Amino acid sequence: MEKIFKVKGFYLWERISVTMFVLFFGVCAWVDKNPYLFIPMVGPMLIFIYQQSIKYVIKENGDLWVKGLFGSSQQKAVGIYRIWYNPTAKGWNYRRRQLIIYYKSGRKQGFFSVFPENAEELIATLKERNATLDILYKNES
Repeated sequence: MEKIFKVKGFYLWERISVTMFVLFFGVCAWVDKNPYLFIPMVGPMLIFIYQQSIKYVIKENGDLWVKGLFGSSQQKAVGIYRIWYNPTAKGWNYRRRQLIIYYKSGRKQGFFSVFPENAEELIATLKERNATLDILYKNES
């Protein structure tokens, strides 16, 4: 049976900045009576909606599929052999450096970052379904 994990939500400062951006251009468009000023609001709203809809699906055989908007598959990690996890990652772009999945399937190999709501549970589920999985923890002070 598949196990599904949700993506980590946006932080308060990210939500406030998107809201302020949309309000700014909304007020400008309303005051100037110019409908073209609504166009810059579309981008941040689409990114916000798209990021909230990402799901991580762990299949029976231990493969990890990243599904996006409308259930379309963005990324498939077949043959996961290593997870690099840094629970104390801080600084610029720390989400992308917190949990990295390495996979190898035949000649195809690669890695990608994931940022689930509950990283420890995702790691435990992957370890349960793939006993040979190598988990590397890195704790920075």
